[in-house]
Order: sequence, then structure tokens, then C-alpha cells
Amino acid sequence: MILISTVGIFINIKKDEAIKMAEKLIDYLKKNEIDYLVESRSADCLNEKEKKANFKELREKVDFVALFGGDGTLLRAARHFAGSDIPLLGINIGSLGFMTVIEVEAVEKAIDLILKNEFEIENRMMITAEVYRDNCEVYNGFGLNDVVINRGANFNLIGVELFINNQFVSSFKGDGLIVSTPTGSTAYSLSAGGPIIHPGLEVLVITPISPHNLYIRPLVIGGNDEVLADLEVAGSNMKISIDGRCGFDLRNGDQVKIKKAPHDVTLVKFPERNFYRILREKMRIGMI
Repeated sequence: MILISTVGIFINIKKDEAIKMAEKLIDYLKKNEIDYLVESRSADCLNEKEKKANFKELREKVDFVALFGGDGTLLRAARHFAGSDIPLLGINIGSLGFMTVIEVEAVEKAIDLILKNEFEIENRMMITAEVYRDNCEVYNGFGLNDVVINRGANFNLIGVELFINNQFVSSFKGDGLIVSTPTGSTAYSLSAGGPIIHPGLEVLVITPISPHNLYIRPLVIGGNDEVLADLEVAGSNMKISIDGRCGFDLRNGDQVKIKKAPHDVTLVKFPERNFYRILREKMRIGMI
């Protein structure tokens, strides 16, 4: 059981609807005498300076976090709350909202259920990537959805030599490579032809982007396996990005190591909003 005494609030400040809904939640919390803290930039936008808190303070003081935005807002928050065991509730004000499963009209009901402890939590595995150049680490990062290596504006295809647990698997040329978590399997990986994976599983999905070899197909591997990609490309603009964040420039000969991150992120889940219902409603799976 999670006792809720302080609620954290984090919004996409670029969305007017997110601001309006956060203001309604704050009024609701005040009316019910429930304490709350607001992420710093969100607090400035909401004129809640007395309740302003940075991510470190939020991790230390709140019992769950309400996020107002789209899936991108949840992805940003996941990096800050990974490993904290603080449940995140995503309220969808985006276009798709596959991970932010609560719609705006159901916010108060969802908060009521959380305060009554009538909810479940689920841990989602995260992913990490390291870039090595001349045997020295030059970049590292982690995220919830995926690691993407792409050729950017380069006209030349990327050559990839793929290893799993230091065992050679295959080599191919193409536009790049996606390694995703189960959560990220319904994002870019799916668009590139990868499979949909239940988020409760601990696996990684390797999906080549437009490979120039007909025999190269997406591959599902164990959650504790390590992926190594040796890269070869003529020209520049090759990049690596994590969860769509601004990429790091890659060079010919770089090695990228990708594996499960050491920390999970915790999401609020309601039994009636199960994975297969969300697939049906959001992705139109099984519908004509």
C-alpha cells in the first residue's frame, strides 16, 4: 500500500490545455486539503511559486506525480524519476497518448482512486546506451522507449556489424538501427516493422531501419543481453538519439553498446485500462 500525502505536478508548459487541467487539479487538491509540490518550470507557469520544487526535491517529498501532456512529457519525467519507485500518472493532452492513459475528463476520478489506494503499479524497464570512440567513452544516456542510430542527412547508408553478448550476429547496410524496450515497441520500432511487445516483459527489440538486405528482420532478445553495434559510414551527420531527444553526432568506426538500464520507472495502472484495451483504442489493433 502506498500512502499518498503529497502529490507532485509536472506539465508540458507549451500546452494551454495542460495548464488549465493542472489548475483544476490544484483547486481539487486544495479543496480536499491535500498537499502538493510543482516542478520548477511548471510552477512558474502556474504561478505556484510557494509550491515550487526541483526534481531532486520532488523525488524526496512526493508520493506520486501527475503529468499533464503527451507521451513526450512522460518520457521526460521518466528520466528524472527512474529508480525512485514514485508512481507516475500520465494524463493525456497529446495526440496519441499511448503511455499517458488517462484522458482529461477522468482526472478527478483517477486521483480519487489513487488517494483511496485503488490502483496498481507497474515497473517499466529502461534502456541505456554508451558510445565508444578509440576505446574511450564519449557519450552515454538512458531512456524509457528506445535508442536510435540513424544516418541523419547523410546520403550514404550506415554499415552495421551487430553483436549480442560479444557474439557476432550479422552485418547489414541501411538507414540505421533501433533498439527498444517493450514500452518503446509501440513507437518508432513499430513504424519500422518491429513487433508489439507486452510492457510487462523484460526483453529488448532490435529493429533495423530500411535495411538493404532482405534477410535482415527484427529480433527480440533477452532483457539482460547486451547489444553492440560497430558503425561504418562515409560522410557525416550520423547520430544517436534516446527517446527522441537531441542526438549525439557519431563518426565512422564508433561502437555503440546498448543494454537494459539499472533502474526501472514506475507507472500508475488501473485494471480497466489494460494494455490490450489501450492497443485497441489507441492503435486500432483488430479494428477495421
